[in-house]
Amino acid sequence: MHMGNALALKDRWSSSTSPDNSLLGPQPDSYLEPPPLMHTGNEYADKGTRCDLKDPVHEQLWRHHLDEYCFMAPSQRKDQVHTYQLRVLAARGSYLKALTDAEIDQRLKNTSANTFMFDFLIDLIGGAAILALGNAFKNIRDRGDGATLRGTSDKTIETLVRSVVSSGKRLVPTPRGEAEQERSANLWFLKELTLAVEREFQSLSENLVSKCTDSDLVVLEEAYDVNNGHSSADYQAKIEKLIQRFESSEVGHIGVRWTAGEFGARQEEIKAYWVPLPMGRRLALFKRAHRDGLEAGERDGTMFTGYTHVVTEQESKDRKTEYDRNRPFEFVRFVPADFVEAAVQMHTEKWGSTPTEHEADGSSWVGLARERP
Repeated sequence: MHMGNALALKDRWSSSTSPDNSLLGPQPDSYLEPPPLMHTGNEYADKGTRCDLKDPVHEQLWRHHLDEYCFMAPSQRKDQVHTYQLRVLAARGSYLKALTDAEIDQRLKNTSANTFMFDFLIDLIGGAAILALGNAFKNIRDRGDGATLRGTSDKTIETLVRSVVSSGKRLVPTPRGEAEQERSANLWFLKELTLAVEREFQSLSENLVSKCTDSDLVVLEEAYDVNNGHSSADYQAKIEKLIQRFESSEVGHIGVRWTAGEFGARQEEIKAYWVPLPMGRRLALFKRAHRDGLEAGERDGTMFTGYTHVVTEQESKDRKTEYDRNRPFEFVRFVPADFVEAAVQMHTEKWGSTPTEHEADGSSWVGLARERP
């Protein structure tokens, strides 16, 4: 390029009156007000919090907008957001460490249980945040800063947190190919769980602040103090408790499984039924011994004669009717409320239909409800 052309281009791009001076088109030599902001796609960077004024020309007038919701200077608010985000980042590291220390990949080898525990472990992140809100309000009041709470409430912030954490069932997909082998499947599950955890904490860090007032930020920063249940030891204790509750609920046993019996191992069937009670219905688990040769297409015979017989559709129907009459399901326990959805989905997956209502008179289950809560 000739030197003359280069100088011409330089003059063109440096001229304040050139129509090609910027992406925004022609610009004046001076501004009576700041130019509009360029959008980056990051909601907090583009809009700030609910208390950041949208028009930069008014930034110097922030003192005229003080109320119980917005009372920080812009620089003070940025520091508050920064501290909150650092604490969420630290909480993410603590949670991932807790998953490793709890040996989740080794303890959840049952694929059916994995799909539900995946959701429960992700839900625990938002649950821990909501649980910490109570401590945050108390700590702020105890140190004499209760005035900062006038613009918010525990319900308000709980709603904000729920708006950015995952909702609905996110059942982990079934691993394919080499991941079908046990060790690979365990590692694959832990990898998927780790990615989901990182996404959840990123949402809490980045997507929540733009919805907050100054009063909300004060509470969130305090809620994510490490002393409010966000150390790796605290998270591991929560994870251990969750796994123990799920195992004791026996929801993971729905289907046909081998179990130890008085005379050796035997198979049993576990199903979920809706049980009518005086105050409404509840989901409960029932079990009985499993019998082969009930499904059409199965081979039936004796070990002595070697004779085999393929069960027909009519034989299957007749045998099921007889078996249901002679070996009815026995009550095991009621399903805890927070595991009902998982139990319904697992029953549907294992038995091909949703749970039906038990035929027993509701009044007969009231005593059992007290005996097996």
